[in-house]
Amino acid sequence: MFVDGYDVFFLESIDTIVERFLGFGTEILFAAEKDCWPDKTLAAKFPVSSTPYKYLNSGCYIGYAGALETFFNQYIPNDSDDQLWMHQRFLDNNRLVALDY
Repeated sequence: MFVDGYDVFFLESIDTIVERFLGFGTEILFAAEKDCWPDKTLAAKFPVSSTPYKYLNSGCYIGYAGALETFFNQYIPNDSDDQLWMHQRFLDNNRLVALDY
């Protein structure tokens, strides 16, 4: 599990978080947010959601080590935006990833 710590706080125990992650039946689960930031032109490419929280938030995710290794198997340049990079990876590899709507 990864959280960036700037805008994330826990409302449940780690045991509850892991249990809920396992209930999604996915390899990697990212938090979702309302805004498609930093590139709004990608918004139409995201899956339809029944809530306004439909865009990947790179500041909070949980997953299996092997799946995370696969997802992060490309270099992220230091001068790039990690959220934009993860948006693009999600849109290309969403078979591994679910969003917590």
